[in-house]
Amino acid sequence: MQGDRFGIVGRNHVLPYSELVAGLRDARAAWLGARHENPDAVVPDGTTAQGSVEPLDVFDACRRLVEQGAQVVLLPAPGHQHLLPLLVDEVGVPVIGLPPPLPDASTGTPRVAGDDGFQDDHIDRLLADRAASLARRGPRKVFRLGVVGGVGPAATVDFLNKVVRGTDAARDQDHLKILLEQNPQIPDRTAFLLDRGADPAVALYATCKRLERQGASAIAIPCNTAHVFLPRIAHRLHVPIVDMIAETLDCIVRQHGSDVHIGLLATSGTVNSGVYAAAAKQRGLTLLVPSNAAQLKVMNAIYGPLGIKAGYTQGGCETDLQSAINELARIGARALILGCTELPMVVQGHTRDAQGIRMALVDPTEVLARRCIALSLGTP
Repeated sequence: MQGDRFGIVGRNHVLPYSELVAGLRDARAAWLGARHENPDAVVPDGTTAQGSVEPLDVFDACRRLVEQGAQVVLLPAPGHQHLLPLLVDEVGVPVIGLPPPLPDASTGTPRVAGDDGFQDDHIDRLLADRAASLARRGPRKVFRLGVVGGVGPAATVDFLNKVVRGTDAARDQDHLKILLEQNPQIPDRTAFLLDRGADPAVALYATCKRLERQGASAIAIPCNTAHVFLPRIAHRLHVPIVDMIAETLDCIVRQHGSDVHIGLLATSGTVNSGVYAAAAKQRGLTLLVPSNAAQLKVMNAIYGPLGIKAGYTQGGCETDLQSAINELARIGARALILGCTELPMVVQGHTRDAQGIRMALVDPTEVLARRCIALSLGTP
């Protein structure tokens, strides 16, 4: 308990455990005294004599105490119990409430703490001990998914949609807490890998660090090419980045075995980096990539003036992608990785016909969404 700090709403500073019981007694006495002197008063905790309360006032009071280092916050005013569910996930530390003071047996009016000595003091000691136990346990962990968005913007929306659709939810509150930074100013990953642009690693790392500071439990980057930079970034963070490429290949092994030949549709930056090839080799998988001519068509479908990043999902981009898919099928691919997060917006479904050959489609965005949902449920 030494070194632990506690906050009591209505007081302006945090207290050590040794002063907590006295602080609770004083806070309760101050609350009741204010009621007796001015029934219409609103004391610092935001409660009026009629029992109404502005939750935002209480939240602000809790927030100020946490900023001073409080590890547990206590609410000394009666009638605050209903606020606990509202505060517990937002304050960032445990919040506990005090029971209302017992009425005097003869008058029926609430007793000021300490009037009869033992009972209120006993309650305060129990609460102080509970607060100390919570401080030792640490804050309740609420899963928050951090998302590095804007790489690209439409792909981020597609990923978030898949997280929402994939969550077993009966109401809004059953969905994941998501911290999103939509940062399309991150330099183009493929341009850098092809020696034509600025290094995006700093912007990717800075975005991850901001999400980490905001309380992300894990970070998702719905961009295949960005995963080339994970070895430079991941070890500098204190929260994990969900490895979409590793998860995708593990999914293929589970669903199709290790003998299946896999085709890869991706940006030239992703293909040339070998990030998928290395991960496939580790799992004993055979990875096939398009010829140079077909790869140019893939890049045109993604980056061209009528490509997906320009907002098109039909027409020439479809034709270019189907041409590359047909080639991969001819050379033996029976599963196809949509290795750029824009591609699932054009190539949809679970299978694809390529000149009479049925290919299984593997969407890394979908795999990433499912893995993030599993992490939120505590699945290792």
